[in-house]
Amino acid sequence: MKTLFRTCCVLLLAVALATPALAEGGKRKGKGKRKGHKIAKLFKKFDKDGSGSLTAAEVPERVWTRISKADADGDGAVTKAEIKEACKKRRKKKGSSSDDSASS
Repeated sequence: MKTLFRTCCVLLLAVALATPALAEGGKRKGKGKRKGHKIAKLFKKFDKDGSGSLTAAEVPERVWTRISKADADGDGAVTKAEIKEACKKRRKKKGSSSDDSASS
């Protein structure tokens, strides 16, 4: 009887500890891990004409304010590649500025 009780307690404890991890649904932690997914989701939602680029007319103003900074060729439209490149440059700049402050 004691063995059965201990086994049940161990199983309940294991379930209680595992539940929060399972509830997250396997979300990845850490910055930048799912950038490509977010960009794809952005285009799926707003690129209604399927042109592969977003313009000020297709997205809300608050979104355009952020993504228009990635418009590298200045044509008034932002592509996935431009957004990815802008993110890469931003991460690189962020990384180099923290390296500079560490060496001082």
